[in-house]
Amino acid sequence: MENMNNEFCFTAPQNSGRLDSFISKESGLSRTKVKKLIEEGFVHINGVVCKNTSLKLAGAEEIKMQTPQVDNTLVASNTPLEIIYQDADIAVINKNPGLTVHPCPSCEEETLVHQLLYHFPQLKEMEGERPGIVHRLDKDTSGLMIIALHEEARLRLATAFAEKSVNKTYLALVPGLCPNDISQESIGRHPSYKTKMAQVPLNKGGRDAHSEWERLYPPIFEEAVTKRGKNVPVPKEFQSSFSLMAVKIYTGRTHQVRVHMSEAGYPLLGDSTYANAKIAQLAPRQMLHAWKLHFHHPITDEELSFTCPLPQDFIQTIQDLWVKEICFQKIIITGSSGTGKSALLNAFANKNIPTFNADTCIQSLYEPQKDAWYILRSQYGQRFVPDEENKVDKKALFNAMQDNIMRKEIENITHPLVFAKLEAFFDEEEQKACKENTKQSKLLSSTEMASLNSPSTEEQDATDTEDQSTTQTDNFCQFAVAEIPLWHESKFNTNIKDTTVISITCENETRQKRLKSRGWDEKTIAQMDAWQWTQEDKAKASHYTIDNTNELESLENKTNELISNITNAQKMHLRKKFRTLQKSMQNHTI
Repeated sequence: MENMNNEFCFTAPQNSGRLDSFISKESGLSRTKVKKLIEEGFVHINGVVCKNTSLKLAGAEEIKMQTPQVDNTLVASNTPLEIIYQDADIAVINKNPGLTVHPCPSCEEETLVHQLLYHFPQLKEMEGERPGIVHRLDKDTSGLMIIALHEEARLRLATAFAEKSVNKTYLALVPGLCPNDISQESIGRHPSYKTKMAQVPLNKGGRDAHSEWERLYPPIFEEAVTKRGKNVPVPKEFQSSFSLMAVKIYTGRTHQVRVHMSEAGYPLLGDSTYANAKIAQLAPRQMLHAWKLHFHHPITDEELSFTCPLPQDFIQTIQDLWVKEICFQKIIITGSSGTGKSALLNAFANKNIPTFNADTCIQSLYEPQKDAWYILRSQYGQRFVPDEENKVDKKALFNAMQDNIMRKEIENITHPLVFAKLEAFFDEEEQKACKENTKQSKLLSSTEMASLNSPSTEEQDATDTEDQSTTQTDNFCQFAVAEIPLWHESKFNTNIKDTTVISITCENETRQKRLKSRGWDEKTIAQMDAWQWTQEDKAKASHYTIDNTNELESLENKTNELISNITNAQKMHLRKKFRTLQKSMQNHTI
């Protein structure tokens, strides 16, 4: 008969789900290990052996599980270990992500302790299953750890940690623009999920916890207003889909950084325990790295400081996020009637760039049983939709829109439908582009990305003003282009962010000739112009302007030049992001 090491007893509440899932959650053991124990007969329900791993628990079952005793003899493992510093008393190492610090019942694989025993054989003289360990990092957290190489050093370091005289700073990647903040919320075991921690009041078992975080990237933009009282637009270098935070902890509670950040509304990227699925899938693991340590040597009292370079998966995650921010460009073409918007759209389409046409979209919405058709018929009866078989009567609609009140009513119906279709178009194309770029694009060379851990130089800074590509692919940017005549005029474009707007213009005489060739009379031209901004106002509100007075060949050349200009602007933007991130890390002090 096998010796039993641990015994777990549970009472299942209602709706506890599968037996293996319930026990795994309550015991902290992996589901794979629990399934094996169930199958081998180590689980009893109401006193009877149960080997059905997928049994659905009804509630109120008394569950007992025993785990066989394992050989706890620690065996040294000859696995490479990055040693930052060592002397006769202590060592400072860089723990890899995915490595558990010390053996425990739920961890049967190799741990950091096994590796330490090989690199520091003197640890075998220390008692217990955690020789040399004076503090811990979560399995999927990387970075600096102090190792005590003998008992006196261990005791003194333990005292230093207890007295909070060891300064520890982490790097964390979180979604959005996280503000600088402090949390002193106490932390304890989650009341419902035993493998999680939560903010728990002291009078309910929580323990004091203190974290302070500062945003390193992007820099914090001091809000300002113009002389006319309008908010100054936030420059691109201050915008980002993620924040790099320096988190200083004054206590060392389990999951402290992860809990405090998630409770503040900024869970770590890749954290499958405390973040939602969308945020968890943005990184291969929780993006937390023990970056800096500052303490006094336990024996000599010498003041020591260490900084640990970012691991490769951390750097790769930053690069992947930049792919999503930079390498997909939403282009809006706008302009007055007759300026050549569709010609420019076709020039993009001829380069196999995905396109969207608002006029084509609205025509499809006017078809029988489509959204605009249905709403117009429901609201106005047969006025614009005479019967069930025919599409919207555009002539009747145009005539009705001569009245400004009626025009605004109709635009309030049709514009949201078009912009919803446009948003879906951009979202679909962005997913395709990001997936392709993540597989193929390297925005910066591996050497350049690695220099995040090195000081920037004047020579590097100088290259930021030069037009130099740092990519290893010709497809730096991918585009999706939409022709939206009333982009500036509409109030429904606010949900579509990060667009580059191109205004196409031409001499008024040329524009009039083009419109009259379509059969427009002067009254119609004047009416359509009255509903829109002037060419000059559209151009002022856009990022780029293209003059389309000349022949089609000239427009093709200008399209090529425009693509080149946008691409080069994004390359420069990338380099600025990179340098900003590099400098913020270098300028940080504990």
